[in-house]
Amino acid sequence: MHRRVTIAEGVDDLPWSPDVVVSRVGTATAAWGFADVIRTADDPLTPGDPQDPAHGAQETYFEPEDDLAIDAADVQTMVFQKTRRVTKNGLEVISDLVLSDRLAGDEWSTSPAEVPERIMWRSDLAVNASGAAAVVWSESARGGGAERLYGTFRRGSGTGWSAPERVPAPHAFSFDVGIDDGGRVLLVYDRIYDNQAGVWAVRRSPAGEWGEPQAQTPSCSV
Repeated sequence: MHRRVTIAEGVDDLPWSPDVVVSRVGTATAAWGFADVIRTADDPLTPGDPQDPAHGAQETYFEPEDDLAIDAADVQTMVFQKTRRVTKNGLEVISDLVLSDRLAGDEWSTSPAEVPERIMWRSDLAVNASGAAAVVWSESARGGGAERLYGTFRRGSGTGWSAPERVPAPHAFSFDVGIDDGGRVLLVYDRIYDNQAGVWAVRRSPAGEWGEPQAQTPSCSV
């Protein structure tokens, strides 16, 4: 880095889960969370920075995964969580998963896609050159039980997101998702809860068909 750039001042809490993408012309967009809100800003600065992708919604946040991505046409996609309610015991948080888009330098969509009332712990986003994308998140079973993975997918930039579907990755803990330019999805996850512990991988075809999970290595963190 040949110089340091301050893109936001007056942050009164420790910024959490920052992420950054860079456009074809070299404009960097940083995203971060603080004090239960999320913000983005460009370098060089865009008028209106820092921006609020949630448009005033409170209790919005990132998880420590890849939650901001950009395609070959410089269309950015962001995934974040918006708290809907907290149960009486104060431990279980019910969140909406929000998926928002913008062209680099423009404003974030005012009508983002939402996956309502999902109990989420982690999420991961992957976007390919044409804007096809995959989002995977973990969800606790209602009433207890092991975490489960779900996903939503789109065929290209500007197309709709699919209905949430269960990802065939039993006993997954940490995970990472990727998508190639042909629309093939690869999910890698750490399976730790049973006697088949280790790193596993499962593929999804462009037609939406999941393969069988395949063991990769002995147990370790993804």
